[in-house]
Amino acid sequence: MFRSRVSGVFQQVRFQSTAASKAASKAQGLGAKVQGITNCAVYWAKVTGELGKQIYLKEGFAPPSLSQFQSVYQNLFNSVKSYALKPQKVIDCAESITKTDALRYTAYGVQILGLFTLGEVIGRRNVIGYKVPSADKH
Repeated sequence: MFRSRVSGVFQQVRFQSTAASKAASKAQGLGAKVQGITNCAVYWAKVTGELGKQIYLKEGFAPPSLSQFQSVYQNLFNSVKSYALKPQKVIDCAESITKTDALRYTAYGVQILGLFTLGEVIGRRNVIGYKVPSADKH
């Protein structure tokens, strides 16, 4: 009886060690893939940063000054304020839109919607809906 228990325990240990080695090899493979993707992403991020730095220096870009910020937002505020105080200006603008302008702005809207939808598909990694695991697997 003792001998059968001992051999049963050793057999279970052997099966567990085999399962553990399979799991460890899968984890190592997954770790190698993740490390490869991470290295690639870091490399391209550094390349993009260096390229951006060179463009920034060659083109002589500089961040906007405080006075530029103030003038832009002051003009924006004044425009919104004038339309809010005189709603007839909004109606006049809407009535002055021609058919070609309406078609152009509609085309812009369709393009923006298409890009948004493409981003959603990429984010979901699925064309229709989100992948949901079935209840059978729980």
